[in-house]
Amino acid sequence: MDAAPDDVFIDEISFPATDGYALAGTLFLPRGAKRHAVLINSATAVPRKIYRGFASYLAHRGCAVLTYDYRGIGDSRLPAMVGYNQPKSLVGFKASMSDWAALDVAAAVRWMRERYHGLPLAYVGHSYGGQALGLIENNSEISRAAFVASQAATWRLMTSPEKYRVYAFMNLVGVPLAHALGYAPGWAGIGEDLPKGVFLQWAEWVRSPRYLFDSKLPALDNFAKFKGELRALCFSDDPWATRPAVELLASGFTAIKPEVLTVKPSDVGTKGIGHFGFFRPATRCGAASRNGSRGSEPSANDRRQRRVTPVRLGIARRKLREGVADADRRRRVARKPKLLRPRRIEAGAVIVVVEARLADAEHCIAGEQERVHSRNRHDDLLEN
Repeated sequence: MDAAPDDVFIDEISFPATDGYALAGTLFLPRGAKRHAVLINSATAVPRKIYRGFASYLAHRGCAVLTYDYRGIGDSRLPAMVGYNQPKSLVGFKASMSDWAALDVAAAVRWMRERYHGLPLAYVGHSYGGQALGLIENNSEISRAAFVASQAATWRLMTSPEKYRVYAFMNLVGVPLAHALGYAPGWAGIGEDLPKGVFLQWAEWVRSPRYLFDSKLPALDNFAKFKGELRALCFSDDPWATRPAVELLASGFTAIKPEVLTVKPSDVGTKGIGHFGFFRPATRCGAASRNGSRGSEPSANDRRQRRVTPVRLGIARRKLREGVADADRRRRVARKPKLLRPRRIEAGAVIVVVEARLADAEHCIAGEQERVHSRNRHDDLLEN
C-alpha cells in the first residue's frame, strides 16, 4: 500500500446509502486549498484500499477524494456476531449490481455533492465503476468523468483465449458455486467474496452480446442524462477491457461524444498495465511524466486476470463438493431426503469433472434414500 504524502489528511468515515445501509469510505483531503472533488468508484470485487495510493496522489494535488466500498464488499460488509474482526457470511445477503449503482454509487455522488457543493465534481470509474455512471439517476451532478479499463464486459469482446476461460469460469464454475454456497467465494479467483445476486447478474451480463445494454433495466435511461466530459482509457495488454468493449460502453452515453484513448505499456515506460496496473505507483508516475522509466513487473492481479489456473479450478471443485455434501447432511438431519439433479451442461473437461462430483453426491443420496425405505419396510413387518 502506498504511503500517503505528509500534506494529505486521511479520514475513515461512514455514510448512508440511499436505503440507509452504512457504507464505509475513506476521505483524502489536501491540507491546503481544495480545487476539485473526486469520487473513485471501484471495480467488481475490489476493495477501496486498492485505490489508496491514487487517491493520495490526487489529494496531494488539491483534490478532496472519496473512496468507498459497495455493500457486501470490504468494510461495507456486515461484521459477524461471533469472532473478532470477522465478516458476516454473505449467504442470504440481498444485493445486485443494479443495487450497487442505484443505492450505493448514487448515494456517494449525493454525499460528495452536498459536502463540496462549491467544487466541480469529477468521477473516476474503474471497470464496473464506470458502468455504474450510466445507471445512476443523479449523474448530471458530475462535471467530468474518467474511466479506467471500464467496458461493456461481454465475453465476446475479450481477447482469445481469455474470453473462453472467462466464459467457462463464470458460467460453469462460478454460477454453480454461487447456487451451492449461497454466495460467490473470493477464493475462486474473483477477488473479494460477492453476494449471490451480484455475481449472478454479472454472469448474465457477461453472457449477453451487448452486456448490460441487453438487460431490461429501467435505469439504462440514465445513460442519456450524463452531459459532462468523458474520457475512457483502455490498455493494449488488458484482455478484458479491449478497445471495442470500451467503445461499446462509451456508446451508451448518447448525449455526448466520449473520448476513448488506448495506452500501451511502452508509452509509459512499463512492461505491463493490464486491468489493474493503472493504480500501481510505477505506472501512475510513468503516465504522468512520460519519462520512459524502467517500470515494474506485472502485479499479482494482472497475472491472475490472464488465466484460471488448474489449482484454482481444483479448489472450486472441492469446495463445490463440500457445499453439496453439507446440503446433503442437512437434508438427512431433517429426514427429508431429496434427490439432487444438477443441471446438465454440454461443455468441456472442467464441467465434466464438476458434474462427476455432483453425480457422486447424487449416488450417495439415492443410497441413503434406499436405506431409509428399507428400514421403514422392516419396521412395518415387525409391527404386523
